[in-house]
Amino acid sequence: MLGMHEVDTIDQFCDQIAAISIAAQKYYGSAVCTENAPEFPDYAKFERDPWCASEQKVAFTVDSDPHESVIARMPIYTSVFYPEKVALGAGKTLKYRIRFNGRRCKEQFKVIVTVPNSFTVSPSSFDLELEPDTDTEIEVAVTRSAKPKKNPYFNPMDIRLVGENETIELTVDLPLAIPWLRKATDTEWEECPYIEEFVGAEHTEEPYHYMKVPSGHWLLTTCVKDPVGTRNAFLVAEGTRKIKVWLDDKLVHENDGSYYVPAFHRGPLRRRINLSGWNRITVEVLDGPEGEVFLGLGTPYGFDWITDIETRLPSVPEEE
Repeated sequence: MLGMHEVDTIDQFCDQIAAISIAAQKYYGSAVCTENAPEFPDYAKFERDPWCASEQKVAFTVDSDPHESVIARMPIYTSVFYPEKVALGAGKTLKYRIRFNGRRCKEQFKVIVTVPNSFTVSPSSFDLELEPDTDTEIEVAVTRSAKPKKNPYFNPMDIRLVGENETIELTVDLPLAIPWLRKATDTEWEECPYIEEFVGAEHTEEPYHYMKVPSGHWLLTTCVKDPVGTRNAFLVAEGTRKIKVWLDDKLVHENDGSYYVPAFHRGPLRRRINLSGWNRITVEVLDGPEGEVFLGLGTPYGFDWITDIETRLPSVPEEE
Protein backbone atom coordinates (compact mmCIF):
# COMPACT_ATOMS: atom_id res chain seq x y z
CA MET A 1 0.00 0.00 0.00
CA LEU A 2 1.53 3.27 -1.19
CA GLY A 3 4.91 1.63 -1.60
CA MET A 4 5.04 0.11 1.90
CA HIS A 5 5.68 -3.52 2.74
CA GLU A 6 4.10 -5.60 5.47
CA VAL A 7 5.58 -5.22 8.92
CA ASP A 8 6.18 -7.68 11.74
CA THR A 9 3.71 -6.56 14.42
CA ILE A 10 0.23 -5.08 14.82
CA ASP A 11 1.73 -2.05 16.58
CA GLN A 12 3.95 -1.35 13.59
CA PHE A 13 0.99 -1.74 11.25
CA CYS A 14 -0.96 0.79 13.36
CA ASP A 15 1.95 3.21 13.03
CA GLN A 16 1.71 2.89 9.25
CA ILE A 17 -2.02 3.59 9.25
CA ALA A 18 -1.56 6.59 11.55
CA ALA A 19 1.08 8.09 9.26
CA ILE A 20 -1.17 7.69 6.21
CA SER A 21 -4.21 9.12 8.03
CA ILE A 22 -2.34 12.32 8.88
CA ALA A 23 -1.27 12.72 5.26
CA ALA A 24 -4.85 12.15 4.11
CA GLN A 25 -6.20 14.70 6.62
CA LYS A 26 -3.77 17.28 5.30
CA TYR A 27 -4.67 16.59 1.68
CA TYR A 28 -8.46 16.69 2.12
CA GLY A 29 -8.48 19.59 4.59
CA SER A 30 -10.49 17.46 6.97
CA ALA A 31 -12.19 18.91 10.02
CA VAL A 32 -10.73 15.91 11.87
CA CYS A 33 -7.14 16.63 12.85
CA THR A 34 -4.54 14.52 14.66
CA GLU A 35 -2.43 16.73 16.92
CA ASN A 36 0.95 16.09 18.54
CA ALA A 37 1.61 13.12 16.29
CA PRO A 38 4.92 11.34 16.93
CA GLU A 39 7.77 11.22 14.47
CA PHE A 40 6.98 7.95 12.78
CA PRO A 41 9.83 5.46 12.28
CA ASP A 42 11.09 4.53 8.82
CA TYR A 43 8.85 1.47 8.52
CA ALA A 44 5.78 3.71 8.86
CA LYS A 45 6.82 6.15 6.17
CA PHE A 46 5.52 5.57 2.67
CA GLU A 47 7.32 5.99 -0.63
CA ARG A 48 4.37 7.69 -2.35
CA ASP A 49 1.89 10.22 -1.03
CA PRO A 50 -1.75 9.07 -1.21
CA TRP A 51 -2.29 11.59 -4.02
CA CYS A 52 0.98 10.92 -5.90
CA ALA A 53 0.75 12.18 -9.48
CA SER A 54 2.69 9.21 -10.86
CA GLU A 55 -0.13 6.92 -9.75
CA GLN A 56 -2.51 8.77 -12.07
CA LYS A 57 -0.30 7.96 -15.03
CA VAL A 58 -1.08 4.29 -14.60
CA ALA A 59 -4.60 4.99 -15.89
CA PHE A 60 -3.97 8.06 -18.07
CA THR A 61 -1.43 8.57 -20.83
CA VAL A 62 -1.28 12.27 -19.91
CA ASP A 63 -1.94 14.18 -16.71
CA SER A 64 -5.70 14.52 -16.22
CA ASP A 65 -7.66 17.57 -15.12
CA PRO A 66 -9.81 16.78 -12.06
CA HIS A 67 -12.53 19.07 -13.46
CA GLU A 68 -12.75 17.21 -16.78
CA SER A 69 -15.64 14.90 -17.60
CA VAL A 70 -15.30 12.92 -20.82
CA ILE A 71 -18.80 12.68 -22.28
CA ALA A 72 -17.97 11.06 -25.63
CA ARG A 73 -15.04 9.26 -27.23
CA MET A 74 -16.81 8.61 -30.51
CA PRO A 75 -17.65 9.93 -33.03
CA ILE A 76 -15.98 13.12 -31.76
CA TYR A 77 -13.95 13.08 -28.55
CA THR A 78 -15.71 15.59 -26.29
CA SER A 79 -15.05 16.74 -22.72
CA VAL A 80 -16.78 19.16 -20.40
CA PHE A 81 -14.70 21.00 -17.81
CA TYR A 82 -16.72 21.83 -14.71
CA PRO A 83 -15.98 24.98 -12.70
CA GLU A 84 -14.35 24.87 -9.27
CA LYS A 85 -17.75 25.14 -7.60
CA VAL A 86 -19.42 22.24 -9.37
CA ALA A 87 -22.88 22.53 -7.79
CA LEU A 88 -25.03 25.27 -9.34
CA GLY A 89 -27.06 27.29 -6.85
CA ALA A 90 -30.33 29.16 -7.29
CA GLY A 91 -29.86 32.48 -9.08
CA LYS A 92 -26.21 31.68 -9.79
CA THR A 93 -24.20 31.47 -13.02
CA LEU A 94 -21.40 29.00 -13.68
CA LYS A 95 -19.20 28.67 -16.74
CA TYR A 96 -18.40 25.34 -18.41
CA ARG A 97 -15.73 24.71 -21.02
CA ILE A 98 -16.57 22.24 -23.78
CA ARG A 99 -13.60 20.73 -25.61
CA PHE A 100 -13.89 18.99 -28.97
CA ASN A 101 -11.08 17.06 -30.64
CA GLY A 102 -11.25 17.03 -34.44
CA ARG A 103 -11.26 13.89 -36.54
CA ARG A 104 -9.05 13.15 -39.55
CA CYS A 105 -10.48 15.83 -41.76
CA LYS A 106 -11.59 19.43 -41.38
CA GLU A 107 -15.26 19.67 -40.37
CA GLN A 108 -17.86 22.32 -39.69
CA PHE A 109 -20.86 22.06 -37.37
CA LYS A 110 -23.66 24.19 -36.05
CA VAL A 111 -23.75 23.57 -32.27
CA ILE A 112 -27.03 23.97 -30.36
CA VAL A 113 -26.96 23.88 -26.55
CA THR A 114 -30.22 23.40 -24.65
CA VAL A 115 -30.95 23.35 -20.92
CA PRO A 116 -34.13 22.54 -18.93
CA ASN A 117 -36.81 24.97 -17.84
CA SER A 118 -35.63 27.46 -15.18
CA PHE A 119 -32.14 27.45 -16.74
CA THR A 120 -30.64 29.65 -19.46
CA VAL A 121 -27.43 29.13 -21.40
CA SER A 122 -25.29 31.58 -23.35
CA PRO A 123 -24.35 31.17 -26.09
CA SER A 124 -27.13 28.74 -26.96
CA SER A 125 -25.77 28.19 -30.46
CA PHE A 126 -22.50 28.77 -32.28
CA ASP A 127 -20.53 27.69 -35.32
CA LEU A 128 -17.79 25.14 -34.72
CA GLU A 129 -14.89 24.47 -37.05
CA LEU A 130 -12.72 21.47 -36.18
CA GLU A 131 -9.21 20.89 -37.46
CA PRO A 132 -7.78 17.35 -37.64
CA ASP A 133 -6.44 16.08 -34.29
CA THR A 134 -6.76 19.55 -32.77
CA ASP A 135 -8.56 20.62 -29.60
CA THR A 136 -11.16 23.37 -29.91
CA GLU A 137 -12.77 24.86 -26.80
CA ILE A 138 -15.98 26.82 -26.35
CA GLU A 139 -17.15 28.32 -23.04
CA VAL A 140 -20.84 28.48 -22.14
CA ALA A 141 -22.44 30.17 -19.14
CA VAL A 142 -25.43 28.50 -17.46
CA THR A 143 -27.71 30.56 -15.21
CA ARG A 144 -30.34 29.09 -12.91
CA SER A 145 -33.61 30.69 -11.83
CA ALA A 146 -33.42 32.57 -8.52
CA LYS A 147 -36.55 30.81 -7.18
CA PRO A 148 -36.77 27.27 -8.57
CA LYS A 149 -39.66 25.12 -7.35
CA LYS A 150 -37.35 22.20 -6.62
CA ASN A 151 -34.03 20.58 -7.48
CA PRO A 152 -34.71 17.77 -9.98
CA TYR A 153 -32.30 14.86 -9.67
CA PHE A 154 -31.28 15.06 -13.34
CA ASN A 155 -30.61 18.35 -15.15
CA PRO A 156 -29.35 17.65 -18.67
CA MET A 157 -27.43 20.10 -20.80
CA ASP A 158 -27.86 18.76 -24.33
CA ILE A 159 -25.18 19.53 -26.92
CA ARG A 160 -26.21 18.92 -30.54
CA LEU A 161 -23.67 19.10 -33.36
CA VAL A 162 -25.39 19.51 -36.73
CA GLY A 163 -23.13 18.80 -39.69
CA GLU A 164 -23.65 18.54 -43.42
CA ASN A 165 -24.13 14.76 -43.32
CA GLU A 166 -24.67 13.88 -39.65
CA THR A 167 -26.08 15.05 -36.34
CA ILE A 168 -24.29 14.18 -33.09
CA GLU A 169 -26.17 14.46 -29.80
CA LEU A 170 -24.39 14.61 -26.45
CA THR A 171 -25.63 15.15 -22.91
CA VAL A 172 -23.97 16.26 -19.67
CA ASP A 173 -25.54 16.64 -16.22
CA LEU A 174 -25.60 19.90 -14.24
CA PRO A 175 -25.27 19.08 -10.51
CA LEU A 176 -27.23 21.39 -8.22
CA ALA A 177 -26.50 22.71 -4.74
CA ILE A 178 -28.85 21.58 -1.95
CA PRO A 179 -30.95 24.38 -0.42
CA TRP A 180 -31.27 24.69 3.36
CA LEU A 181 -32.98 27.06 5.76
CA ARG A 182 -30.70 27.88 8.68
CA LYS A 183 -31.54 29.74 11.86
CA ALA A 184 -29.79 30.29 15.18
CA THR A 185 -31.48 28.97 18.32
CA ASP A 186 -30.84 29.02 22.04
CA THR A 187 -33.09 26.05 22.84
CA GLU A 188 -32.09 22.38 22.85
CA TRP A 189 -34.99 20.62 21.18
CA GLU A 190 -36.54 17.40 22.47
CA GLU A 191 -39.26 17.36 19.79
CA CYS A 192 -38.88 18.26 16.12
CA PRO A 193 -39.01 22.05 15.70
CA TYR A 194 -42.18 23.22 13.98
CA ILE A 195 -41.72 24.84 10.58
CA GLU A 196 -42.80 28.16 12.17
CA GLU A 197 -39.46 28.18 13.98
CA PHE A 198 -37.81 28.92 10.62
CA VAL A 199 -39.62 32.21 10.00
CA GLY A 200 -36.88 34.69 9.11
CA ALA A 201 -34.29 31.94 8.53
CA GLU A 202 -31.45 32.49 6.09
CA HIS A 203 -31.28 30.52 2.84
CA THR A 204 -27.99 28.70 2.34
CA GLU A 205 -26.90 26.17 -0.27
CA GLU A 206 -24.41 23.35 0.09
CA PRO A 207 -22.73 20.94 -2.35
CA TYR A 208 -24.47 17.67 -1.52
CA HIS A 209 -23.23 15.74 1.53
CA TYR A 210 -21.06 18.28 3.36
CA MET A 211 -21.97 21.59 4.91
CA LYS A 212 -19.98 24.07 6.95
CA VAL A 213 -21.73 25.21 10.13
CA PRO A 214 -20.76 28.47 11.90
CA SER A 215 -20.07 28.59 15.60
CA GLY A 216 -23.14 28.65 17.79
CA HIS A 217 -26.35 26.63 18.06
CA TRP A 218 -28.26 26.10 14.81
CA LEU A 219 -31.37 24.58 13.24
CA LEU A 220 -31.38 23.55 9.58
CA THR A 221 -34.15 22.12 7.43
CA THR A 222 -34.78 21.02 3.85
CA CYS A 223 -37.14 18.69 2.00
CA VAL A 224 -36.01 15.57 0.14
CA LYS A 225 -37.73 13.11 -2.16
CA ASP A 226 -36.56 9.81 -3.60
CA PRO A 227 -38.49 9.30 -6.86
CA VAL A 228 -38.11 5.54 -6.46
CA GLY A 229 -39.35 5.56 -2.87
CA THR A 230 -36.47 3.58 -1.40
CA ARG A 231 -37.32 1.63 1.72
CA ASN A 232 -34.70 0.87 4.35
CA ALA A 233 -32.35 3.53 2.99
CA PHE A 234 -29.29 4.30 5.09
CA LEU A 235 -29.08 7.73 6.70
CA VAL A 236 -25.49 8.69 7.48
CA ALA A 237 -25.36 11.79 9.66
CA GLU A 238 -22.19 12.83 11.46
CA GLY A 239 -20.29 15.95 12.31
CA THR A 240 -17.69 17.65 14.43
CA ARG A 241 -20.45 18.74 16.82
CA LYS A 242 -23.37 17.06 18.56
CA ILE A 243 -26.32 16.75 16.16
CA LYS A 244 -29.91 15.51 16.06
CA VAL A 245 -31.81 14.60 12.89
CA TRP A 246 -35.59 14.38 12.44
CA LEU A 247 -37.39 12.92 9.44
CA ASP A 248 -40.66 14.85 9.39
CA ASP A 249 -41.52 14.85 13.13
CA LYS A 250 -39.68 11.65 14.09
CA LEU A 251 -36.23 11.68 15.69
CA VAL A 252 -34.24 9.22 13.57
CA HIS A 253 -30.65 9.95 14.51
CA GLU A 254 -28.40 11.68 17.03
CA ASN A 255 -24.77 11.53 18.04
CA ASP A 256 -22.41 13.45 20.28
CA GLY A 257 -19.82 14.40 17.65
CA SER A 258 -17.09 12.21 19.11
CA TYR A 259 -17.05 9.96 16.03
CA TYR A 260 -16.69 11.54 12.60
CA VAL A 261 -15.86 9.19 9.74
CA PRO A 262 -18.22 10.27 6.94
CA ALA A 263 -18.29 7.07 4.92
CA PHE A 264 -21.32 5.06 3.92
CA HIS A 265 -19.77 1.67 4.65
CA ARG A 266 -18.05 2.43 7.95
CA GLY A 267 -18.96 3.36 11.47
CA PRO A 268 -21.85 2.79 13.86
CA LEU A 269 -23.67 6.05 13.20
CA ARG A 270 -26.05 4.89 10.48
CA ARG A 271 -29.81 4.52 10.64
CA ARG A 272 -32.35 2.94 8.33
CA ILE A 273 -35.21 5.15 7.13
CA ASN A 274 -38.05 4.88 4.62
CA LEU A 275 -38.29 7.48 1.87
CA SER A 276 -41.69 7.90 0.27
CA GLY A 277 -42.91 11.18 -1.19
CA TRP A 278 -41.56 14.45 0.14
CA ASN A 279 -39.94 14.32 3.59
CA ARG A 280 -38.72 17.24 5.67
CA ILE A 281 -35.30 16.71 7.22
CA THR A 282 -34.49 18.88 10.23
CA VAL A 283 -31.03 19.01 11.77
CA GLU A 284 -30.10 20.53 15.12
CA VAL A 285 -26.40 21.34 15.47
CA LEU A 286 -25.70 22.04 19.12
CA ASP A 287 -23.50 24.83 20.41
CA GLY A 288 -19.82 24.70 19.57
CA PRO A 289 -17.06 26.17 17.39
CA GLU A 290 -17.24 26.40 13.62
CA GLY A 291 -17.39 22.90 12.19
CA GLU A 292 -18.75 20.54 9.61
CA VAL A 293 -21.80 18.29 9.22
CA PHE A 294 -22.09 15.36 6.84
CA LEU A 295 -25.52 14.06 5.82
CA GLY A 296 -25.98 11.45 3.09
CA LEU A 297 -28.49 8.82 1.99
CA GLY A 298 -27.29 5.39 0.95
CA THR A 299 -28.87 2.46 -0.87
CA PRO A 300 -30.19 -0.43 1.26
CA TYR A 301 -27.67 -2.85 -0.22
CA GLY A 302 -24.13 -2.42 -1.47
CA PHE A 303 -21.98 0.66 -0.95
CA ASP A 304 -23.63 3.32 -3.08
CA TRP A 305 -25.12 6.72 -2.39
CA ILE A 306 -28.65 7.40 -3.64
CA THR A 307 -28.07 9.80 -6.53
CA ASP A 308 -31.70 10.39 -7.57
CA ILE A 309 -32.66 12.50 -4.57
CA GLU A 310 -34.68 15.64 -5.28
CA THR A 311 -34.67 18.59 -2.88
CA ARG A 312 -36.63 21.76 -2.24
CA LEU A 313 -37.10 24.36 0.48
CA PRO A 314 -40.03 23.76 2.83
CA SER A 315 -42.88 26.24 2.83
CA VAL A 316 -42.50 28.69 5.72
CA PRO A 317 -45.21 31.14 6.94
CA GLU A 318 -44.70 34.77 6.03
CA GLU A 319 -42.83 36.86 8.59
CA GLU A 320 -45.14 39.28 10.35
